[in-house]
Amino acid sequence: MVIDQSESRIQQLREAGVPYVYGNCVSLHVLETAGVNHAKGMAIALPDPMSIRLCLKRALELHPELNLVVRATQDKNIEVLYQLGAKEVVQPEFEASLEMATYLLTSFNFPSSVLQWEMQQIRNDHYLDLRPERTASEVSRHLDQVTRDLNRRWYPLPTDSPLIGMSLEEADIRYLTGVILMAIRRANGEEIDYPNQQTKLEAGDRLLVVGASEELAALAELAQGKVAFPGENSACQWITVDTHAPILGKTIADLTLHLETGVKIQSMRRDGKFIRLPDQSMDLKADDQVLICGSFQGLSQLQPLFVGQLPLSIPIKARDTQAVKEV
Repeated sequence: MVIDQSESRIQQLREAGVPYVYGNCVSLHVLETAGVNHAKGMAIALPDPMSIRLCLKRALELHPELNLVVRATQDKNIEVLYQLGAKEVVQPEFEASLEMATYLLTSFNFPSSVLQWEMQQIRNDHYLDLRPERTASEVSRHLDQVTRDLNRRWYPLPTDSPLIGMSLEEADIRYLTGVILMAIRRANGEEIDYPNQQTKLEAGDRLLVVGASEELAALAELAQGKVAFPGENSACQWITVDTHAPILGKTIADLTLHLETGVKIQSMRRDGKFIRLPDQSMDLKADDQVLICGSFQGLSQLQPLFVGQLPLSIPIKARDTQAVKEV
């Protein structure tokens, strides 16, 4: 499925019999029409850096686990795109350089396995060996510039936050709240741009975050300890409600998930909107994306209930009769 707003290219797609959606891929409505929330992967190859960032962010709003490959128009945008959630970022000029080097060295009988390994290492390192070095102030100015078109703010981490001392991998902020962390400013003035998963949060940190107002509110509740996050023996998982799921039309309260399996619905995405604490009276609809958190066993038991496969002995409380039946 191709999304494009060029009439000439749409005509070419039509003549070639390629499925397409005519429109601006920055639009949530266009992305939904193209079926992004059901897609396994997506490639973004736009000429405008701002459109690339917005398309990337909004695609992940519809599908938090989408496998996204993005073309970077400039080398200085590579880290921004990774931070926003791209699984892979391709820079055409660097890729051309790698292909040329591979071709040349192959003609000199260099072992192909060695060449492939070397080239993949360069890609894994985000082309750092090929990119010009920039000062910390240059990186900071660029980060400030590229986040202006996104909803951003500096969030001060509460002094008693349970997130203090946790690595970003452990906190899993983007997964649990939808917020994207772009930079950390320490109490001593040190700034960490594009922090990695091993970076630990410290007391006095201020976080440069990007997200919708609902997502920012979810971050505040998580950071203040108002919402629990998974521990060593528990996890969270985004699941899309299937069109044939037996829970369609049931409310969150009907499921009594927290009572029966130790699992609860923590957040929800509906029509591209993030709902940090869904009301227990909300009906579950097809294509809703729900973040369920709890024990590993509970998650494995409940997953078939959301994707249209009937699990064994998962009780659902009937809304009208209060009776418990087996699905």
